[in-house]
Amino acid sequence: MMKAFKSCQKLIPADNSCGFSLIEVLLGIAVFSIGILAVSSMQVRAINASNAAGRSLAGENMVVDQIEQFKNVRWLENDGDSLNDDPNLQDTDGDGVAGLDHIDGDADYAVVSADGEYTIFYNVANDDVEPNTQTIRMLINYRAGGENVTQVLTFLKAKDV
Repeated sequence: MMKAFKSCQKLIPADNSCGFSLIEVLLGIAVFSIGILAVSSMQVRAINASNAAGRSLAGENMVVDQIEQFKNVRWLENDGDSLNDDPNLQDTDGDGVAGLDHIDGDADYAVVSADGEYTIFYNVANDDVEPNTQTIRMLINYRAGGENVTQVLTFLKAKDV
């Protein structure tokens, strides 16, 4: 055992210290801990971003489903032949283009998801962009990260001929 101690003394400087001091070990642990905290913080942010993207995608999928339904129905003309007309494709309050961004009670229609997490408001304006077209703007409202988020999708529907 004495021989190993002597070999340690041969490799070290003249101050006769061998190994790490307590302060060096504590500093190493502190630097390592800061690195681990940074990595865990990035992981938490990645998880939150993934959850937000999932919620956004779920809301958009609901709207796309609704848009697909609207594409397959006729434009309501109030001509007495309402067999295939959809009463949900009309400007109920007559505000036209000015009402395309309305939410809550001012919207032409509102649909709430089965789980109550999403509310889709949609507004209709006739002959806004081109004659014989309807502009349908859908606003998806949900809560994410403690705040209200609203996404907007707009599409045009041509009058059936």
